[in-house]
Amino acid sequence: MGNTGNKNPVHVTVNIIAHGHTIASATLSEDNSWTYTFTGLPKHDENKEIIHYRVDEITIPEGYTATYSGNMHNGFTITNTYEYEEVEENKETVNITVHKVWENNGHKIPDSITVSLMANGQHITSTKLSAGNRWTHTFSNLDKYGANGKQIVYTIDEIRIPEGYMVDYTGNMKEGFIITNTYPLNDSVKVSINFHCS
Repeated sequence: MGNTGNKNPVHVTVNIIAHGHTIASATLSEDNSWTYTFTGLPKHDENKEIIHYRVDEITIPEGYTATYSGNMHNGFTITNTYEYEEVEENKETVNITVHKVWENNGHKIPDSITVSLMANGQHITSTKLSAGNRWTHTFSNLDKYGANGKQIVYTIDEIRIPEGYMVDYTGNMKEGFIITNTYPLNDSVKVSINFHCS
């Protein structure tokens, strides 16, 4: 677990998301070694297009920052790092940068893609990435804390991954997110979670 001096939660809930919608949830805890495999997931949607899945941790423990890594083929890892700071009522803002990387191996890439910004699992805005903006965008002046005084957890989601590509999300709110599209896919998704203290 890698956490000393700070209490881990008893469990966390992780959603698996396709096309921006939650389709299933799982509870991770010491009882299942903080690991769960979603099985029997449809590989294609009603239009016979490949479904691209990602995971989203719900209600990240107070004082922790979640970092996502991995992909559908190799499984996802969510790492929670303890970075507690005293929170006073304020109007602090944050900037969230997202960058697109193509590992297309000679295959055609689209002119642009759309990225959704999520706050605590809810879509709040979107942007288009293209060669015109060097496949990079920064969402600026975002509220750091919600009305309840807790830090807002921002994540990103690529909408409609190009056919034949696999999507890989890495990064975090502080350092920015990277979406990498590469080329195989399977019909199960494994997710695990780690806790660290810094």
